[in-house]
Amino acid sequence: MTKSEKRADFTKMVLQLLAFAVPRASYHGVLIYLKEVERHKCAQQLNVNEGVSWTFNSLHLRGLASDFVVISGDSRQALWNHPLFDEMGEFWISIGGEWGGELSWIEKGHEDRPHFQYNAKRRGKYLEENQDS
Repeated sequence: MTKSEKRADFTKMVLQLLAFAVPRASYHGVLIYLKEVERHKCAQQLNVNEGVSWTFNSLHLRGLASDFVVISGDSRQALWNHPLFDEMGEFWISIGGEWGGELSWIEKGHEDRPHFQYNAKRRGKYLEENQDS
């Protein structure tokens, strides 16, 4: 799959996740928005310097990762541990993505619940298994 094909497929996945998450956000009485997809390497350097990120190999640098923010219904605060992230994470994994709240991330000390990224191997397996759907 080419870089452009991966980005196009990732975009489809993000749209599916939004279609899944927006009604659930409404049900929970919160707001959700897409924060960041493609990130410049200078911004990544700042994130590493500030301890917000731990890598210079982020898929944000390739346009294959996205962060979401869940905001309280009164728009006063970000809710970084809201259960909506768990619902979104389960859905994202089910369509072949990789989520920053997965146990494998947590065990490495890198929990990043707002982070959703492309995983070509998982996605390929998902598409192969669901080609007739």
